[in-house]
Amino acid sequence: MLSVKLLENNDFISIQLKYAPAYIQRLKRIRGAQYDPSTKIWYLHRQMATTLDREFKGEILYITPRWQVLNLPSPDYRALYANIPNYPVQLEHGHKLYDFQLFGANFCAHVAQQYGMALLSDDMGLGNDIAVPGQTPQ
Repeated sequence: MLSVKLLENNDFISIQLKYAPAYIQRLKRIRGAQYDPSTKIWYLHRQMATTLDREFKGEILYITPRWQVLNLPSPDYRALYANIPNYPVQLEHGHKLYDFQLFGANFCAHVAQQYGMALLSDDMGLGNDIAVPGQTPQ
């Protein structure tokens, strides 16, 4: 598995991996791939990111989003959130959720219903402290 990150200058990407001779040989075939032994990181000009993506399809963990590394248009995720059903949310002591908290709870319930599990994690203060494991409607 390769970890790929777009560097701050936006011209190069860094590639980190555990030593594996097969990966090294494949990386060496990509024009311009350079290894820095002091950091143990491979570097590649961003123009060759598509070649890297094709060569290692399914074997890359993108630290910087893939669309950004490959200079693609930003994906439109609105369809993922368009049809989230409203599940009954019961709180004790007459507490009420804000709209964004209710959406997060409904989103988690919907994902859990589809995939058997869900994880809501953020650093935006969406009220995750009120989230507790619960049973989703069957």
